Amino acid sequence: MTAQKLFETLKFLDEIDTALSLQADRVFHFLTRRHRRGPGLCSKSIDDEVANVARDPKLNVPKKLSSFPAVAQDIKEMAIGYNRLRNALEHHHDLPKADIRLSWRRAVFTSDAGEITSLPARLPASSGLSLRFVDEDKVYSANQKIVLEPEATYNLAFTLHHVIGRSFFSSMCVTPSK
Repeated sequence: MTAQKLFETLKFLDEIDTALSLQADRVFHFLTRRHRRGPGLCSKSIDDEVANVARDPKLNVPKKLSSFPAVAQDIKEMAIGYNRLRNALEHHHDLPKADIRLSWRRAVFTSDAGEITSLPARLPASSGLSLRFVDEDKVYSANQKIVLEPEATYNLAFTLHHVIGRSFFSSMCVTPSK
């Protein structure tokens, strides 16, 4: 998986922000048009709405994130770091304009003998096996070429899907208290 492909998935902010801003009657209109004329028209209309949100210069990433009050601030900061990384990779020839701090969660298998660093691993008989998650971060310095190692790319993808993505999607199910 290339870094560019990985960070294209950050467009979920635009898609979610669009979904939140669509009024119920417009969503109903999209769905009824879909059943009458086929799925292409519905997805084109929604894609047009997403494109409008993506192009709106007033809606930077922090403003889009503010649409999700139920998401923890540290998760929002992760998303901002990932967006800055995407911008550096896509628009600035892999050279960030400012330092970028990326945070991720790494899955760590452990046994009674300690951390398992490679698989397959031979464990002593009746040894316990557990999985824990470790928060890690790395700073990519300004004006220095970004090099993503394979393990970092995996950890970023894991965090984007299982931590950041889930936080945003589950927050849409929470009713804000008044």
